[in-house]
Amino acid sequence: MDPVTQRKINHTTYLELNSGHKLDSHDALDDFFGSRSIGSRSNRRPCREISPGVRSHGDSAEVELVTCVACTERWLKSYTFSTPCRHRYCPECLTVLFDNATKDESMYPPRCCEQVILLASVRSIITTELADTFADKAEEYETLDRTYCVNPSCGRFIPPSVMSYNHAGCHECGTSTCARCKKKYHAGHCLPDHDMEKLLKLAKEKKWQSCSNCRRLVEKRSRCDHIETIFQSRTTRIALVVKHLVQ
Repeated sequence: MDPVTQRKINHTTYLELNSGHKLDSHDALDDFFGSRSIGSRSNRRPCREISPGVRSHGDSAEVELVTCVACTERWLKSYTFSTPCRHRYCPECLTVLFDNATKDESMYPPRCCEQVILLASVRSIITTELADTFADKAEEYETLDRTYCVNPSCGRFIPPSVMSYNHAGCHECGTSTCARCKKKYHAGHCLPDHDMEKLLKLAKEKKWQSCSNCRRLVEKRSRCDHIETIFQSRTTRIALVVKHLVQ
């Protein structure tokens, strides 16, 4: 059973103890969380409010509720995650935060108040599958010179750790890619890339600049000279000030 589901069941049990009546497991979970897929708020129903001061059976400690900063619902403090900035996230919203980071590079790394939330600190909360997927995407996002499988029907990221010199073998489909020119693997020197030459010529004419880290081309269309790159690391977001993009 995954950690998020276990916490839902724990909450249901607690509500039974303090409400004085038995709750159907499925109805209770739907009542507490709402029937919805991860990330959807349209069907969200507020959780059952437990007033501070209500005591659980056999426990003399008062119930302490905190608010999830993402969904604003009330949670037992012991079931929430505290970020480095001391905001609180419920298990489901924390899962959404990490899941989004695996699908959108601009959402990586997961953070709150610009402070990074490390994977190691949430492994006991999110599912093992999501943790493994996130770790793989983190390696991809933090690789500057990335190589993807040249096979159009595959396109999987090939980590530098599995490469041998310029040979990048895809473990998914078995296709070999040249890590230097990013085309089908070949012996000897890479052939000139005429398409790239045309692009660089156009970039020079348009006065586009390239990021000093990831080499992506950027174009300034308006406003100030501050440009923030997509590339980010676990500890900080890389921001570049590109001057005189437009003369």
